[in-house]
Amino acid sequence: MDQNPNQNSVPEPIDLPPVNNNSQVQSPNFPPIVENPTVSNLPVQPEAGLPITHEVPKPKSKLMPVLLAILIIAVLSVGGYFVYKNYFAKEPVAIETPSPTPVATADPTADWETYTNQLHGITYKYPTKWIIDDKEVNNQLNGLIVMKKEEAQITMYLEMDGIGGLGRNYEGKSFQFNELGIYKYYVDNTYNKTKGIGLTDSLTQSLGVFSYNNKPYSITLTYPASYTDTQASELENEFDQILSTFKFTN
Repeated sequence: MDQNPNQNSVPEPIDLPPVNNNSQVQSPNFPPIVENPTVSNLPVQPEAGLPITHEVPKPKSKLMPVLLAILIIAVLSVGGYFVYKNYFAKEPVAIETPSPTPVATADPTADWETYTNQLHGITYKYPTKWIIDDKEVNNQLNGLIVMKKEEAQITMYLEMDGIGGLGRNYEGKSFQFNELGIYKYYVDNTYNKTKGIGLTDSLTQSLGVFSYNNKPYSITLTYPASYTDTQASELENEFDQILSTFKFTN
């Protein structure tokens, strides 16, 4: 009896890939197996006849960053206001300083000589550098006082009588003499090359005199026209100081 040739024969071995205990054997014809699948991981199968659509993500709102920026600015503004008000905007404390003690102005005429004439009722002060000649002052009318300093001269006619002449217009300015509001005039005497300053009631059609108690008086200062402006200014200032001390006593 013949034996079956396939009996007692060992089948040829089949080469299989090594098995990894940490991996699972997956069939190439199926999608990979995912543990704990979620809805997002599962493929979406469209219904038959409907096109495949993809969900568009919604844009994030831009309003929140703007509101947040406004809030931050408001907080910083309020905080900065209180910091400025409490630390920088405080009113400075006023420091009282004592008022300086007024210094009395020295009287430039304090050491001057005093001239007094009882007959004509006048008195005034003058610097010691001026030399007085009053020999013709003892007459009741047309009294004359002459004061000299170098080439400058002050001439005073008191209670004049019988004056006359042609009136003329003078250049001048208002001047307060004693209690009289009169004028101080300026004149150039070309005939003798001198300049003059005098007192007058009026600058127009004037004889160069002024009145007190209805009596005419004449007071003038003359000096060489060659004097510098500084010399003339100092001389006029001294003339004004003499006039400021002049008083009628009767």
